[in-house]
Amino acid sequence: SSGINAEYGGHSATKCPDFVSYTRAALSKLKLPSEGFTDEVIASFEERFGEEGRRRLVVFHQLRTVLARVIEHVVLTDRLLFLLDHGVSARVVRAFDPVVSPLCYAIVACK
Repeated sequence: SSGINAEYGGHSATKCPDFVSYTRAALSKLKLPSEGFTDEVIASFEERFGEEGRRRLVVFHQLRTVLARVIEHVVLTDRLLFLLDHGVSARVVRAFDPVVSPLCYAIVACK
């Protein structure tokens, strides 16, 4: 098996040797209950969804990555326009390096 890169909240974890290990690590990291998830049950999900499930997951993550900045800018613009419409002096500033996180902007306002 080529292994699975486990990612939690955008931070890569160690490479898991198989889907069962990846699932157990993810459940633990997310502090989700694992009762009832035997190795056989977990493996059945991989068999059931297999490569098609992986392709869908990759597409989902790509869309999320592409749309995250767009959605953030729409929300920031909406909040900025609300403040400006209500007579508040405001602007959007970059709070820190976007390499650290693409969600690096803040609204600074003075009433």
